[in-house]
Amino acid sequence: MKINVWLVAAMAAVLYTCAPIRLSGQGQEQSFGKMVALPPFLVEDNVKGHLWQYASVRDPAGDLEILSNADPGAAERFAQTMLRQEKLLREFLPADLVGGWKIPAEYILVSKEYERKMARGMRDAMETQARREAVKRVMSSDDFDMLPELCREDSESSDTIIQPNDEIEGDTFVPEYVGVMLANRRPTLPAWFRAAALGLYAQADWSNADGAPRDITLPPMGRVTVTGSVETLFMSNPPALVPADQISVHEYGSWQARATLFVRWAYDGQSERRQALWQFVRAAASRPVDEALFRSCFGMGFGEMDNVLAGYGQTGADKPVFLANRKVPVEDVAFRDATSTEVARIMGDLMVKEIMLVRAEAPGNVQSYIGRAEATLLGPYSKGERDPAFLAVLGLYYHVAGQDDEAADILGQAVAEADALKLPLRPNARIVLAAIRLESALRKPEGPKGSLSPAQTAYTLAPIRRNPECAESVVDLRIVYQTLVHSSAVTAADVELLENGTTTFPLDKGLRIAIANVRQRSGRNAIVATQ
Repeated sequence: MKINVWLVAAMAAVLYTCAPIRLSGQGQEQSFGKMVALPPFLVEDNVKGHLWQYASVRDPAGDLEILSNADPGAAERFAQTMLRQEKLLREFLPADLVGGWKIPAEYILVSKEYERKMARGMRDAMETQARREAVKRVMSSDDFDMLPELCREDSESSDTIIQPNDEIEGDTFVPEYVGVMLANRRPTLPAWFRAAALGLYAQADWSNADGAPRDITLPPMGRVTVTGSVETLFMSNPPALVPADQISVHEYGSWQARATLFVRWAYDGQSERRQALWQFVRAAASRPVDEALFRSCFGMGFGEMDNVLAGYGQTGADKPVFLANRKVPVEDVAFRDATSTEVARIMGDLMVKEIMLVRAEAPGNVQSYIGRAEATLLGPYSKGERDPAFLAVLGLYYHVAGQDDEAADILGQAVAEADALKLPLRPNARIVLAAIRLESALRKPEGPKGSLSPAQTAYTLAPIRRNPECAESVVDLRIVYQTLVHSSAVTAADVELLENGTTTFPLDKGLRIAIANVRQRSGRNAIVATQ
């Protein structure tokens, strides 16, 4: 049984296309190796005089790493623009309702000269019609040109190569990116709220929002008449989840219009309404909605709210809504010369994703991409580089290149180094290592009747067990479950590892059934939630 979790995770993240790049987070700033010129993977030859610069920004609104050989002023303006838009997004939505990534966003800024030197073979391989249609830009701006064929993502991160233009103004994130952030939030936000919030964000007027204390304006909707009750909105899945041949455009339009009108009503008025909405959304993400919950937040039942929205749709929705926008301060971003390890790690992270895409869309070219990635990553390793974040990328490269023995060795080193130094490590490094160990154990089970021995179970789950954050991923919970159902001895600690996932996925019935199964194997009572 081949368990390629990395590829599974990438496919599961298809809606996350072209969100700002996420990369391995570092707990400490460290300098490894020496300054280097442009790596050979992305260019036909090095461009004289253009050395890479690096900046790492830690901010409550969102962490990011930037590797740049573009004009230093443009790079700094880009970093400030990204931070400003992250903060402006949190003026529109509470910070705890905006999801994020496991590791900082990565951006690779390239000069025009460098962009012209990029290997045509790689770009041509990436430019398929399907990919062009899928890619969305991060910001609605003429100040940066995304190179969409160089935008890659997986379940925990994404990488984007950007060409800065000369001038930078106050830009806003495109709705597609906001949709990514809402989808990334855990526990998962209810579908009706994501659809409504995204629609309102797309309609909002953000003029002069680049730090000036102007209002964010929701334009008039006109007079709106919607059918159905808010009760059905909260109690059912959106029509978008119904098979296409069983849904009409009118039905979906009615569902989304009802959700949008409700959320807009909450935005329109005193802050108490918005606070009630945030309270309700947080609760709805973690428990089934009933009228008692709704009433505790809004002070009225479903029927009363239907009457309120009917009146609001005729007399209130045709007026603009002004949302206060505080001035958004952004600190200066300091760049320094990049080290060889930083260049290899960030470029290598992108190359790992390129290998996955080329294998899927142009398999005849995949070996050349594997070779380029290997040349980029093995150089620092052969010189003794053992930074855990770098090792994680190298190990994941070996995995996507089909060399799981090498991947297990390198990822094992990454986990051991990170744990010894108490540094954060990207969850996928631990998840993929556990998956490789599970596959190996299942090939040669050492327990009775073809089951895994206690030692095999412990060894497989060790990378995940040492990092409870891994339980925030569906993929690693599946690895835990597959390990435990094949184990000859399941302990209470093993069950607890799976139970950690209920904090992230509190409404997932399948997870609760899985927990009941492993409880039964461990000798504990099997209790399956009925809700």
